[in-house]
Amino acid sequence: FRDFTSSRLDSNGRRRVARTSGRPVFDRFGRFHGYRCTGRDVTEEWEAAQRLRESENRFRSLVENLRGIIFIRGVAGSGPFGYDERGVQIFGADAMELAGAVETAAWYGLVHPDDLPGYLEAERRRKEHGQPYSMEYRVTHARTKEERWMRETGWVVEAPEEGRRYLDSYIIDVTEQKRATLALQDSEVR
Repeated sequence: FRDFTSSRLDSNGRRRVARTSGRPVFDRFGRFHGYRCTGRDVTEEWEAAQRLRESENRFRSLVENLRGIIFIRGVAGSGPFGYDERGVQIFGADAMELAGAVETAAWYGLVHPDDLPGYLEAERRRKEHGQPYSMEYRVTHARTKEERWMRETGWVVEAPEEGRRYLDSYIIDVTEQKRATLALQDSEVR
């Protein structure tokens, strides 16, 4: 057997994890006498892996329960690295269409023409200077052609160990809140 992992409690009641590899030992008549094994304490590795699994589960739960969509993109044409399925509801495009449009003019075609210059400027400052932004803009739903309001927060994540720079964004649909605000402003003006 190879890399058999087992755990036990030490004299202080702390869990210790060991990884063992071994082979059976037989006498000259073929009778089994036990195992010759080597093992090592892998408690720290096991605990680190456990913490990583727990962290990934918490992160996955957070992302899956957000009301918006998340983009993780590489800089300088290295393409999308992540995408949250809620974009289908917000933008009316399937995941592959939307992810493929991230680095193309098709993505910017969803943004309302009046809001596009401000959006492009915020994106330029983020790409060139690492400046985060938070802004509201309108998009047109690809299928229904309905105008929706989005609030996007964008930032840069440096990953020097990978030699990459990521552009992360979180987008939520704020159409209902925006309509209520505009209706209230209209009412106050009247």
